[in-house]
Amino acid sequence: VHDIEGFIAVLQPDDRPCVMERLQACLQGEGPYISEHRMLRGDGSIIWVEDRGQVLERDADGAPLRMIGSIRDITDRITAETERLSALRKVESFFNLALDMMAIASLDGRFVRLNPTWSSVLGYDLDELEGEFFMPFVHPDDVADTEAALAGIMRGQEVLGFTNRYRHRDGSYRWIEWRSRTHDGVVYAAAR
Repeated sequence: VHDIEGFIAVLQPDDRPCVMERLQACLQGEGPYISEHRMLRGDGSIIWVEDRGQVLERDADGAPLRMIGSIRDITDRITAETERLSALRKVESFFNLALDMMAIASLDGRFVRLNPTWSSVLGYDLDELEGEFFMPFVHPDDVADTEAALAGIMRGQEVLGFTNRYRHRDGSYRWIEWRSRTHDGVVYAAAR
């Protein structure tokens, strides 16, 4: 595409406003133009592209005279990301429907993600737990055993049938039975 009209004609209509806004900002001297959007190919198919450009030359009044750019097909990357997000949404649905307490924790001992069952069992809102270290919620008499179980998980062992007590919001403790293991640098756990 060598002219703006030809460029606009191959843009996916839904993407035109955003693309044109970014292009206009570049033409007005607000930095380079960078956009990821859909374009119509000559064969009628639609592809995703990474589009970059910058003004090379301006006239004495600052109006753009010449621009250079590149367009790279990123359809495979966008398709893979879309499929991954779709799979994550399905997992998220399952995660939130589980009757058991489901947890993802960091290797340094922080809750990363919890399902709503945690709130019903322990009485805390999820935002009070997520991001917090989990050991302060463990009953003092169970800390040593919990640390030993966590050390085993770090060595790649799966924990099955481990029990300890967690503090409820009201100060009482609830007995919890765990199944846990690591995968991709985080701890996945199911408990009841």
